[in-house]
Amino acid sequence: STRGGDRLGELVAEMTVLQGLVVVPLTSVIINGVGYAWLAALIAAVTVVLMWAVWQMDWPAQVAAAFASTMFLPIVTLFLFQWSVFISPPQRLGAVSGVMSALVSAFLVPIIVILQPTADREATWNMFTLWTSVTGAISAAGFALVFCRVANGRDLEVVLVEEDEVDLLMTFSVCRFEDAEAVLDMPRRAILEGLASQNMLRRRAVLDAFLSDAGRERYAA
Repeated sequence: STRGGDRLGELVAEMTVLQGLVVVPLTSVIINGVGYAWLAALIAAVTVVLMWAVWQMDWPAQVAAAFASTMFLPIVTLFLFQWSVFISPPQRLGAVSGVMSALVSAFLVPIIVILQPTADREATWNMFTLWTSVTGAISAAGFALVFCRVANGRDLEVVLVEEDEVDLLMTFSVCRFEDAEAVLDMPRRAILEGLASQNMLRRRAVLDAFLSDAGRERYAA
């Protein structure tokens, strides 16, 4: 009904505000604590909820659908940004995240073109349920695979070329990570995470490891 449609529109608007002010920031904080893999699991779970809810003709299901649909895009965006942080050198984060956003947009164009004829048809109850189920199943399966991969210890690694290593490590007067690991007494991943961190204390800890007496002794050796 028209009244029901208006109420659903209001519900989506309310959920969007709730996601932006509370849910997504809280999710980001929690994911930083429990690990990146669980963000992929959360996206898969949200997708499954949305796939189930669109087939139900009652208000509790519509509330669940509104919550899941308004949560999906922000947490996927968070997922892509964190992925960019993991795979890009600190000095190339902006370029890598920009290219990734462009690739995602390019990937969405054919999907939008395919779905547009459906959107232009006269609205019916089940006009989007099939498409939501098909695309949702693919999405849920993909993010579930990411969760399994990362949860099993296959962490994402930063991709570096030789010039990147030189740029990153010139502060420590070395050109290779093998030498930096020996001088700083830190594994490669800890060095990269420290250099890329927005927390100044973590970045300072890497520099302090080099400037310490032990670090100078290791460098001299």
